[in-house]
Amino acid sequence: MRCRAQRGQAAIETVILGPLLVLALGSGLGVALAAADWVSAQGAARTGARAAELSLPVAPAVRAALPPALAAGVRIARDDGSVVVAAPPRRVGRLGSFAPPVARGRPAR
Repeated sequence: MRCRAQRGQAAIETVILGPLLVLALGSGLGVALAAADWVSAQGAARTGARAAELSLPVAPAVRAALPPALAAGVRIARDDGSVVVAAPPRRVGRLGSFAPPVARGRPAR
């Protein structure tokens, strides 16, 4: 049988560790979303470079290659034979956002 002080200690540990656990899970989710967005931007830049190489319009090809959440605010630039895609950062609840994914795609030579 536990004494009364040990039950109180467990409650205090739960109160302290609960928010830290939620913060860690939210941060992990944010990092995972940022990585997924970066991979999507990289694929869209590659698609845009392919379209530029075939003399097709770049912007529609890039927007079609992105998920709708990223395609809305994407910035597309052509720079010296390459295509640069900058997607807006996604927010994770009230935790904020990470740096926007920027990817550069060059046509294969």
